[in-house]
Amino acid sequence: MPATREDALRLAAGNNFNVISAAFTELAARDNIDVVRGQLLPQVSIVGDLNRASSATSSAANTGAAGSPTNLASIMATATAPLYEGGALYSQTRQAEQTVGQRRSQVDDARRAAVQTADQSWAALQAARASIASFAAAVRAAQIALAGLQEEALTGTRTVLDVLIAEQQLFTTQSQLVTAEHDAAVAEFNVAAAVGRLIAPELKLPVPLYDMGRHYKEVRDKWIGFSGGLKE
Repeated sequence: MPATREDALRLAAGNNFNVISAAFTELAARDNIDVVRGQLLPQVSIVGDLNRASSATSSAANTGAAGSPTNLASIMATATAPLYEGGALYSQTRQAEQTVGQRRSQVDDARRAAVQTADQSWAALQAARASIASFAAAVRAAQIALAGLQEEALTGTRTVLDVLIAEQQLFTTQSQLVTAEHDAAVAEFNVAAAVGRLIAPELKLPVPLYDMGRHYKEVRDKWIGFSGGLKE
């Protein structure tokens, strides 16, 4: 868990999952500008052709034997460049640039929402921890009061009803303490989610972890096919 509220807000601004997702979406929008502009660049294509034919002479045709083979090979390179496209590509480029600004605004929105959620979760966690300390002290006080009433009941100065009421108060306080501990646990998970730490490596969960590096090495040299993925 973050040590202070400032640490929680700082981590939420940079490590929250929504912030990271929005940042990658912005990068994709920036790359899309180059994709659109690339349509204005010249394109070069190379086409090769190889044919093999067997030409039969008249004598070879009479005897049924094949003639000498003939190999024909050709290669053609073609370069094309857009001369006039009616301004459509320039319009699409401007649209892509405006999309980048929109995605940048979404990153800011996601960061503000993450910081606000982290702030609220941190405040809830501190309130739950304060409630735990308060109810723990109340439980100790109720236990002492119950023990005193039980001793007084033995001497006849207290009735059984007084002891039962004290036990009920103790049980109620203990129930409130358990509820506060539950709220603190939920608040801790909310803070962990807000700061981007609600993941298996951070929680030390005994599960197989996704290895991005190994997956990349298995598919980086593959040109075709479906094999090569992770087996877990």
